[in-house]
Amino acid sequence: MRMVQVLKLISTFIKAARKESFLPTKRLLTMSADSNIREGVLLGLGNPLLDITIETDEAFLEKYDLEKDNAIPAKEKHKEMFDEIMHRKYHPQYLPGGATQNTIRVAQWLLKQPKATTFFGCVGEDKYAEILRKTAEEVGVNVHYQVNSDMPTGLCLMVPWGFICSGVHMAQTLNINTL
Repeated sequence: MRMVQVLKLISTFIKAARKESFLPTKRLLTMSADSNIREGVLLGLGNPLLDITIETDEAFLEKYDLEKDNAIPAKEKHKEMFDEIMHRKYHPQYLPGGATQNTIRVAQWLLKQPKATTFFGCVGEDKYAEILRKTAEEVGVNVHYQVNSDMPTGLCLMVPWGFICSGVHMAQTLNINTL
């Protein structure tokens, strides 16, 4: 989907929320926090991932058998990697991720109205879920995560030369009763 199409889609939602005529893109990008957009105007349902970005070196890549310019699903041998980056010198940066949650986060940023967007998804009962909830709420997204204690929260590690994902199967455990 092209950026113009995304902006048109968001504009349509804003139009419905404000019950006004079409808003030009230029106005969309400069809306103020005092606009009359209602809470919960845009809803997303998807697979939440905690995006973790770190600066690292080739020794880290070698340690975990990672290749430059590559994207792979995480394997069992990568589990300790996620724990290591939280407790070492890597200074991780966290963002709420996953395709739908990324879209909701960007829409929230454009709307500039706290809790204008709501996201539903499934997370594990772990420290990563707490970080994910905190980072999503910090950017104004109203999150409703179903907690599944049998599986870990989905993670996506991004390094300068590529990324590795883990736990993308969590969305399959979302129960309709959560909605």
